[in-house]
Amino acid sequence: MTTPRTVLAVAAAAVLLAGCGSGETPNASGAESPGTPTSPAPSPAPTRSPSPPPKPLPNADDGTDLDACADGECEVRVSTGDRIPVDNGSGVEQAEVAVAADSVTFEVTLSGGSITTHASPGYPSMAANGLVFEVRGIKGDEAVVVLTGA
Repeated sequence: MTTPRTVLAVAAAAVLLAGCGSGETPNASGAESPGTPTSPAPSPAPTRSPSPPPKPLPNADDGTDLDACADGECEVRVSTGDRIPVDNGSGVEQAEVAVAADSVTFEVTLSGGSITTHASPGYPSMAANGLVFEVRGIKGDEAVVVLTGA
């Protein structure tokens, strides 16, 4: 015969045993899986891949000899503030250079005024009287430029 005391003792034991779980989660069959964590592991912090080193400037056929541009045909290494002389009868007298991170500005002095033009690697610029400025590469405050035409 079951007494109320026996029922109470069995219920108390069930409650105590339920509170003493192992902290492991049951698998699909309802049985506990050993070693299964109850919370997800933190994700590792994303790693940043290093930036590729900047490309070196290509060699300039005429080096830094800006006078090689006098005939309107040259390939030279320039820096901000350089003045490229041109004396080829085109009306262009000189071009002052300003090198930026992604383009080169040429302030072109003509016999009757001036004009400003920009060029970037892969995007040549047509300046006054058919003189074309092309940028082959930029690194820091230096660039390799090609003058053709006129």
